[in-house]
Amino acid sequence: MHATFDAEYQVALHAALKAGEVVEKYFHQTVAVRHKSKNQPVTVADDEANAIIHQLVFNSFPKDGWLSEETKDNHLRLSCNRVWIVDPLDGTKEFINSIPEFAISIALVVKGRPVVGVVYNPITKEMFSAQVGKGAFLNQLSIHVSSQSDLVQAKILASRSELARDEWKSFEGVFHIVPAGGMAYKMVLVACGKCDGSFSLQPKSEWDICAGHLIVEEAGGMVTQLDGSAFVYNQKNVRVMGIVHSNSLLHSQILKKIS
Repeated sequence: MHATFDAEYQVALHAALKAGEVVEKYFHQTVAVRHKSKNQPVTVADDEANAIIHQLVFNSFPKDGWLSEETKDNHLRLSCNRVWIVDPLDGTKEFINSIPEFAISIALVVKGRPVVGVVYNPITKEMFSAQVGKGAFLNQLSIHVSSQSDLVQAKILASRSELARDEWKSFEGVFHIVPAGGMAYKMVLVACGKCDGSFSLQPKSEWDICAGHLIVEEAGGMVTQLDGSAFVYNQKNVRVMGIVHSNSLLHSQILKKIS
């Protein structure tokens, strides 16, 4: 029997909608771009969405921990049982290039496991959400991963950046490769059965995958590290060395192909 996180779930939904209003506004404008590091662009949309989510979450849950891509990390979160893990704009490169494949990602983690997850694309108006033990939803309608069991016929989402670097060459012909942007958005496309799976051999951060992780699992799918082991969130080092997520019928087949 899972605990209920109805209040937290409603706050996450509301925060995603409000942050989405900001992101949508800037999507129709030319925004200045700065870089935190190579290949890590940031815009005013990232910053403003982050501030809105933080304010709304902490108005309701001031004692919880916080981990966000756009907030300087504070290791006080490591002593918290409850931590919000947020990417206010996952897929900034797509956002900058006017490709509507990005999302606001908000998760609540309790003792290392996600219990609330919301991923919202404000351009397509797709609100993906889940609460542990209660299933996964797209705009309040129940969703489920695909039933594809044949890897050769499977549609596997691949990062546009990784494709551009020829990192998927060895997988050509193994399955159908479908280009897509935004880690969180790729995860929820798998959760709703639009595609059958995805993986990345590149390092990710907890905020890229945490909300999507819960949504995929609550939709009947599987999410693991590249060696098949489970993720535990709110770690001191927030980087993870890759991810595989798919329906349960394909997961072991994908792990075998990439090992």
